[in-house]
Amino acid sequence: MSMLRDTLAPRAQTVRAPLYFPVWKHLLVVGILVFGLMYAMPNLYPDDPAVQVTGAKATIDVDASLVEAVSAALSASGLSALEVKQLDKSVLVRFRNSEDQLRAKDAIQVALGEEYLVALNLAANTPSWLRAVGAYPLKLGLDLRGGVHFLMEVDMAKALEKRMDAYLEEVRTALRAERIRYRTLSADPAGTIQVELTNTEREDEAYELLRSSLRDFTLVSNEDTVHPGWTLELLEQQRRAIEDYAISQNLTTLRNRVNELGVAEATVQRQGRNRIVVQLPGVQDTATAKRVLGRTASLEFRLQDYANQSSVNSTGHVPVGSELFPFKGEERPPVLLYKKVIVGGDQVVNARANYDENGRPQVNITLSGKGGRDLHRVTREH
Repeated sequence: MSMLRDTLAPRAQTVRAPLYFPVWKHLLVVGILVFGLMYAMPNLYPDDPAVQVTGAKATIDVDASLVEAVSAALSASGLSALEVKQLDKSVLVRFRNSEDQLRAKDAIQVALGEEYLVALNLAANTPSWLRAVGAYPLKLGLDLRGGVHFLMEVDMAKALEKRMDAYLEEVRTALRAERIRYRTLSADPAGTIQVELTNTEREDEAYELLRSSLRDFTLVSNEDTVHPGWTLELLEQQRRAIEDYAISQNLTTLRNRVNELGVAEATVQRQGRNRIVVQLPGVQDTATAKRVLGRTASLEFRLQDYANQSSVNSTGHVPVGSELFPFKGEERPPVLLYKKVIVGGDQVVNARANYDENGRPQVNITLSGKGGRDLHRVTREH
């Protein structure tokens, strides 16, 4: 009986109190969820088919008149756009579907002519209030979004050849300044300069001059020649510096041109020693992208036609052999230049940003041997 009573006796049970979290933890979880949802929302807005209109040359202005011309071309073709917007260096036109996009590209190109580039593109459709807080759609890249992939190779041999021409001119100028007569002076595009003197009278002086003025080279004496001379061999680190400069200049140029296309997820980066990879996700017009990236920039040095400048300002008549150039974005009378080009951009070996003696920014340009001689001759005569 005692065992039965023990079995039937009620047992005490432990009841656990419910878990308690502070209010701030609940608010933190809710805040994280809201934050995550807000920054995920841009992916719910698909990109719109668009057309990007840019100038075929960097000198062509993109202003309100271009927006009006694009709108007129669309109206004449019976097409309606979601938006015609003027950007920094282009005009962006959004459409509802790809059919209108393709028809609009042809219509705009015919209306504007060859002075403008009309490219197919995809434009982000993220609302402005999301962009204001830094919420943008996930970058899908070239694999998921599609687009254009370019692999470009920089002509290092040409870059080295131009720099060797500049070095050759330095040697020629240094020897002439010290009145040291030479018999042979030539440069090899591979990176060497051959110097041969006419006699041995000033051999030591010439050696010290070359050694001190050309620190980017090593001097090797030519033992097997009748006349004294040296072979100047370009240092490997300087050769690499020339290649790095050529790559950096091309990277800067390509990035500026990619910005004209309005591609938000573009990739422009160096690959290996002499190649550049350009990826343009969302770009559908390969031919136009190739035209923009492969466009040749022009730099020209000309003399100003001072004799006819005042008459052109008063009458507007441009004489034969001269050309009028307006100042961009400045209220100044246009300048009259001779059409004859003294030196072109193909003679520029090096260009870098610097400051003058007054602390103002300037660009230092190094010309090739031929370009330096031509500019020296013209400035001396004028």
